[in-house]
Amino acid sequence: MNRIWLAVWIAAVAPACGGSSSDDDDNDVVDIDGAGANADPMLIPGGGVRSGAIDGVLHVHAIDGDDDGAIAGATVYVSALTGTTEGSGLFTFRDASLSGAQTISVTAPGYATTTWIGANGTNVTIPMSASPRSIPKGRVSGTIAGWDGMNPAFGNYIIGLVLYSQSDRVTGPENSLEQTMSGDYPSNVCVKSILDDGPCNWQMNVRTGKQIHYAILAEGVPQGDSSDPFDDDFTLIGFAALADVNVSAGANLTGESLAMLTGGNTSVTVSIPGAPAGLNEALAVPSIRVPGSGRLLFPLPLVRAGATTTQVPSLSGPFASGSYDVLGFATPTFAAPTPYSSSFQRDVNVSQTVALSTWLAPPTGLSAAGGSFSFSGSGANMYAVSFIDAGQNPKWNVMIIDGTTSFGLPAQVPNAASGAAQMQAASIDWPGLNTGNFSLADFDGEVARAAGAATSVTP
Repeated sequence: MNRIWLAVWIAAVAPACGGSSSDDDDNDVVDIDGAGANADPMLIPGGGVRSGAIDGVLHVHAIDGDDDGAIAGATVYVSALTGTTEGSGLFTFRDASLSGAQTISVTAPGYATTTWIGANGTNVTIPMSASPRSIPKGRVSGTIAGWDGMNPAFGNYIIGLVLYSQSDRVTGPENSLEQTMSGDYPSNVCVKSILDDGPCNWQMNVRTGKQIHYAILAEGVPQGDSSDPFDDDFTLIGFAALADVNVSAGANLTGESLAMLTGGNTSVTVSIPGAPAGLNEALAVPSIRVPGSGRLLFPLPLVRAGATTTQVPSLSGPFASGSYDVLGFATPTFAAPTPYSSSFQRDVNVSQTVALSTWLAPPTGLSAAGGSFSFSGSGANMYAVSFIDAGQNPKWNVMIIDGTTSFGLPAQVPNAASGAAQMQAASIDWPGLNTGNFSLADFDGEVARAAGAATSVTP
């Protein structure tokens, strides 16, 4: 009974468009000492561009993309110029040849090379991804209160999908931690049928920090091909949760009991537009954002064409301070991570039908030859391209903010793409983006659509 893969897939899918998170929301920051050549150095939370067009002076900060920590000793490349960052992660270029938009690359030991194309601000802060990547996590185990008293109808089964609330970083790797297997199923899933009436003893890898652990309980009715994990019908039974869980890196928490919620449920109806050609499966995933505890996704029962209404917990009890969002995903099949298109509806009024945005078409024509890389994209005001090695570690991350769709590694930068196993490209629709004045700290709260594709490359 491999039906549970549907929720595992949804919990893991995240648009590969990068970005960092912070509480900063300062798009209107003005440098008190002026702009351009008169601007003082400024570290932009999450990364970004500020302070007016480049005019002979360029302040570049290199920071860790996970915690905004300064990266000292990084090498910064701009045109034919190079520099090394100091303890604050800053290097300042002063050269009359620097005028207008620039291609800026940064390298540092332990990090993927990062290149920004079309950056035109006297202050540029570039976040870098650790490589190889190490994601802090903990391990939790427990049960679902009342599981033993739940019984499916003959021929059906009951599924208990246990999840942790995600961080506020939509694309953060901590939100798609791989789960271990227990027999035929991931260990964060309990399944009960007439032939298998065992207890619910779940285990789960979780992110660090304050979070909510919760379970979605549904009765499954097998449909069609038993090898297809996404064609069953599900009837919601209810939700269970445990709030205010704090997890430190390496922790092993045992004995959790998720209590059934008693605050009632709320209906959500979603209007799902037709997906672009080749993306045959489109669905919506309601979620609740709880300040300080993250985002809870509710992928069961599936919300898709022909089944556009579902139930989610009401905003009471552990969710009293929360708000509803709806995420949209479209892929060729539910089991295929790319190509994809995604959309984000925030702070929605669930008393009305929630309409997903028209899907953004994924990039096409991804190619690599002789050190040159290209793709085709439309409807986006930002692109992100990553080159990933066979161990799934980033080697080279490229952010494009001037519409460029064909590029190469700057000549003086060490070849970061050599031996890369996969090229991933994402188109990003960020309404109101001012490419000369933005902070990636705002990305997760403002991006409206993203779409991506991937291909194997031999640079």
